[in-house]
Amino acid sequence: MTFIADERFQSFYVESSGVWTLQIKYVQARDAGIYECQVSTEPKISARVHLHVVVPRTELIGDSDRYVKAGSAVILRCVVRGALEPPSYIIWYHGTQQIFTESRRGWKTQLDRGAPDLDGDIHSTIGSLIIESTRKKDSGNYSCSPSNSPPITVSLHVINGESSASAVTSSARSLFDDSISMFKQRNLQILLRHRTFVMLLVLVIYAQLSCHVNYRL
Repeated sequence: MTFIADERFQSFYVESSGVWTLQIKYVQARDAGIYECQVSTEPKISARVHLHVVVPRTELIGDSDRYVKAGSAVILRCVVRGALEPPSYIIWYHGTQQIFTESRRGWKTQLDRGAPDLDGDIHSTIGSLIIESTRKKDSGNYSCSPSNSPPITVSLHVINGESSASAVTSSARSLFDDSISMFKQRNLQILLRHRTFVMLLVLVIYAQLSCHVNYRL
């Protein structure tokens, strides 16, 4: 007999196959740990399974505050790390408004699934928002919202005329970071073509833990 308080957990038995299954719906990070299946035979039989729950995370590439001069181009990037499957989409927002690049001239989005990032993680996904010519009204908060991880926000400051020293420094640093990021990414892709990576991934989206006990009466 099984006693489970959380309704997300459900155990069931298939008599024809002799298999007990523990099913966990809507897996959460706190569900990670050791699960034990015990069978009340003589002698008693048990089996343990260690469940690892992978939690994807979203990070910015570059500063969280970006300063650019009006009329210049800017690329905002975010990266999804730690996901066993790439996001099906990444949506960008300006404030609370979803960005539709089809209606904005000179704007475009880019999604690189399985692209190697600066940490060498070939399972990362990089989302980019590209603005070819910025205007003052483009200032504000931009949110990168992937389908399988939390959103993250970057603040864009578009400056008309003379810029403050701090703004110029930040802008130059951001442009430098973008250039270094693109250079490293291209070179890492070349290196990875000449290597073979064998990785064992355990997909935990709809977790099932089964133990099968066969014994003679």
